[in-house]
Parts: sequence; structure tokens; C-alpha cells
Amino acid sequence: MYGDEATKLTREAKRTIDHFPAYNDPLVRSITREIRHLHETCQDLIKTYQQDMQLAEREVQRRWHQQQSPSASSASDPNHTSLSMLESSSHQDSSLPPSTAAVAGSSRAHGGSSSHPMASSTRSYDSSFSTSTASTAHLPLEAQIRLAVEPISNIFLTKYKVHFVPLQRNKRALMAYHRQRLDKIKEIAWAYAMLSEDTRRKLSPDEITFYNEYERHKNKYTAEFGDIDLGLDVLFPPKEIFITVRVVKDCGDIVTDSGATLSLKKNSEHFVKRSDVERLITQGYLIHVA
Repeated sequence: MYGDEATKLTREAKRTIDHFPAYNDPLVRSITREIRHLHETCQDLIKTYQQDMQLAEREVQRRWHQQQSPSASSASDPNHTSLSMLESSSHQDSSLPPSTAAVAGSSRAHGGSSSHPMASSTRSYDSSFSTSTASTAHLPLEAQIRLAVEPISNIFLTKYKVHFVPLQRNKRALMAYHRQRLDKIKEIAWAYAMLSEDTRRKLSPDEITFYNEYERHKNKYTAEFGDIDLGLDVLFPPKEIFITVRVVKDCGDIVTDSGATLSLKKNSEHFVKRSDVERLITQGYLIHVA
């Protein structure tokens, strides 16, 4: 069913909102193929709808012109008898034997009835055609066109929505999935000096290109601020100079700005100057305890 693959992608994006998974290339390609198929189907429906509308309008205009023409309406009326028809009929009757002429006259007297099956079916078709057009014959041409194209438009809109709605939903799912991943890539670019090999394997080729371009613009921007580290993500000034931190990942020995050496082993706690470990907290090696 249309949209099932997009539902899987949105669920995956929701499950992985707190971490960064590998790029799901097969699922993205499957959704892209479905979008292309739906788009082509919608275009075919539009072409067919336009052709049907033009045919319906031409048919209504043809019938309307026939109704407006007196000669055409007389010719199309099965009960109409012209003077030329009467004269030709009288000449034919005079040339026939008396018995045959009597039968022909009797047939005309009874409304021209005939036992031939083709003649009967032709009269029934003409009467049904007259009945179908008689109900709208009094309407102007524009109103007759509207009535003729209304069922065509209803059928088209139903078919079009069946294909257009899942197409739009698939697009929104793809955009939401890639927007979430791009936001994660931006966070990685600000938090780490370089892209790790494990993270690089999770990116698609286009995402690697985006990361390189974003990193280049970021470095060009931060170079204007000198020694200020814009990657610390400190929106408010700290209330304390020294803080207590707990080591989450082994960092080994580091040298602070004051020249002191810290041995940061996993699960150990330290009371240090905030500015010395701010970068490690941002990168996830330390957590602020108190």
C-alpha cells in the first residue's frame, strides 16, 4: 500500500532521536521510487482528464448546435413530415399495385409502424436519445457543459487524491528524516574537532559532502572571533568557577590552562575549574555533577 515505506522511515526517525544511526539507504531509495511512480500516475491522470473534458465539451456543443438549427431539428425529429416527403410518398403509392398501395397507406396511417426488428431498435434508440437531451435542451450552452463535465471532474478528483495524498506524505517523511540527520551532523561539527571514523561510516556520501562544506564555513566564521570558543554552547554565564564532574569515558591525562595535570579515568570525580573541562563536557566525556 502507498505510504507504508514512509511510515517505517518516520518510526525509525522517532526511535533514533537521541542517537545517530546509520543512513538507511535502501528504505530511502524505495520511497523515492514510489514518489516517482505516484508523480507519473498523477501526470497521466491529468492528461486523461483534459482529453475527456475536451471531448465532453465538443459533444455538448455539437448537440446544442443541432438543437439550435431548425433544419437539423426537423431532420432529427422522427414524427416530422415535410412536404417533399408527402409528395414522394404519393408518387410511390401511385406506381404500386392497389393491394400494395393499400398496405403502404395503412402503414403510414398507423404511424409508419413496421415489424422489422432493425426499425424497431432504431426508433427506441432515437427516443432514448431525445429523452436524454430533452431534459437539458432548455438550458444555456454553459450550463449544459457544466452538467456534462461534472461527473468527469468527480471521478478525476477521486483518483487524483488517491495518488497525490501519499505522494505528499512520502515527501514530508523524507524531508523530516533528512532534516533530523542534518541537525545531528551540525551538532557533531560543533562538538568535535574532526569527524570520527565510526561516525563517518554512518553517513551517506551526500551527508559527508554536507559535513565538509559546513565545517569549512564554520571554521571561516569562527576565525573572525579569535580565541573565543563558539562550540561550548554556553548561552548564559556560569554561576560558579569551580564545579564537580564525573568521568563517563576514559580521557587519560590532560593538562589544564593553569598547568595542572588531571588524570581522568572512568567513574572518577574531580573538582576542577569549569573553563578547563567545558569542552570535555560538551563532547560527552564528563558530566556536571554539582
